[in-house]
Amino acid sequence: GNQQYEGDAAKSFHGEPPMGLEDQPNPEPFLEHVLGQSYLRRNCFPPPTWATIAAMLRLLPAALLLLAAPLAWAGQRVAVQPFSGPDEDSRLVRNHVARIVANHGFAVLTSIPAVSGTGQYPQLARDRELKAFVVADIEQKGKRLAMTFLVWQGLDGSVVGRWEIAAYKEKLARVLKKDFWKRLGPAIAKALAPPSNHLGPAPPMRIDASSPYDSDTRGVAWRRR
Repeated sequence: GNQQYEGDAAKSFHGEPPMGLEDQPNPEPFLEHVLGQSYLRRNCFPPPTWATIAAMLRLLPAALLLLAAPLAWAGQRVAVQPFSGPDEDSRLVRNHVARIVANHGFAVLTSIPAVSGTGQYPQLARDRELKAFVVADIEQKGKRLAMTFLVWQGLDGSVVGRWEIAAYKEKLARVLKKDFWKRLGPAIAKALAPPSNHLGPAPPMRIDASSPYDSDTRGVAWRRR
């Protein structure tokens, strides 16, 4: 009986024995007809060589650095506040400074108004997640502009950078582009922001639901009588 069953099961629905691997039809012509191109030619590639793998591994640190750069600078926000002095001159200097700071990778905020007291800086920095404030006093002296720049740290409102310079208006952009970051860039980069108020994701909570009274449970076979 069992031998007869096995013999019947070895046959297909039409009563013929199942095909082996060598008997199965080749799907290549059908796929080439449907896709309009050779399936094998489109999907089979030579395996990478060791030289290719080594080159990819050498590029991996640089790729990771590029991916991490935006994350590292996220939150590096600097406020360039309104500068005191003649309106036209102060706006001109402020625009140059904001552009220089932004070109060095910082997010520049120009929407924060001037404050009446430096004691407001720490709270402003916490609310707006700022690491530094850049302010300046512009004064017209003959044909030159006398400028005094200050960098205030967001963490505690202390002065971490100061620079005084005088330049002719027609040379202003060139002077600032050449010397501003050299003089105040390190102070802006090293300024500290207050701790962020945003909470990170909470670690997963694991609850031990076991009990000291737990014991191994063994099944008991029973039947209804």
